[in-house]
Amino acid sequence: MLLKCTGENCERLLSVSRIPGGNPVVAQSPELVTADFLLCADCGAGLCDRCLAGKTGLFSQPQCAVCGGEMRKPDIAKLLPPPGRRPAPPPDDGFLRHFDEARALQKAGRNAEALAEFEQAAAIRPQEPIVEVGRATTLWQLGRLEEALAAFDRLARHRDDDPQLHCFRAEILRSLRRDDDAVAAYQLALAIDPAVLDDDLRAAKFTASRLMGAERFGEAEPVMRRLAAGGDVTAVLNIGYLCARTDRMGEAQQWYQRAADLGDPDAIEFLRSNPFGGQSEEQGRKGRRWGRKG
Repeated sequence: MLLKCTGENCERLLSVSRIPGGNPVVAQSPELVTADFLLCADCGAGLCDRCLAGKTGLFSQPQCAVCGGEMRKPDIAKLLPPPGRRPAPPPDDGFLRHFDEARALQKAGRNAEALAEFEQAAAIRPQEPIVEVGRATTLWQLGRLEEALAAFDRLARHRDDDPQLHCFRAEILRSLRRDDDAVAAYQLALAIDPAVLDDDLRAAKFTASRLMGAERFGEAEPVMRRLAAGGDVTAVLNIGYLCARTDRMGEAQQWYQRAADLGDPDAIEFLRSNPFGGQSEEQGRKGRRWGRKG
């Protein structure tokens, strides 16, 4: 059976097959047909793997392009009943009822009630990671930080490849004033996706400043460079500072000059002292100590 992808401007077909791995014909025409897709739990519309790219994960649930409903893995047995037989209805264990109610309560800000529903869902299916996500975020919203962190830590043991998961852990660790652990969590996220903090300047500046303060310049520099690329003048100045501290005086001068050109008063004052005009030991010391860690 073939369905049509409902993604914007997408003409691909979705192959529904009982054959493990999908119909072998699909592999010969990947531009036209795919067996990798999700279906809307509400209206049944489908989205192919390409339309879903970058939209799936523990913390990013794709929405239906038709009705805005939640996209889920297709139930092939339900879509393709055995010939001549009516499909047996799936057993109702109550999981979806509790889970959907929990999500609705969470969206409404009724977090205490949402947590109770997530607990009910978890009792029925304790291995469902999406339920643990719901529990963790609800505990966080309720201010039960230690419990929320424990829940995120459990998720991390199974999904340590999700950068957003480590960012959430870092945020809670910061609230608990465990700054060094928070920096380590942010670094785990950055190792997976160097762009993960590009839209969270507060977190990026926190990470960079803590690393600079600890004189971990090699680790601080990539974060500083992304901040500088986004137009942060303090980051531009501090790249000059860390270049000088690591004896890259030519690069340091270029970054200090760039900061001065952007109007940074500290960079302007520093360059007026002509710190790079010669090679004296005193000038080298001056170049290595001028910067801001915030």
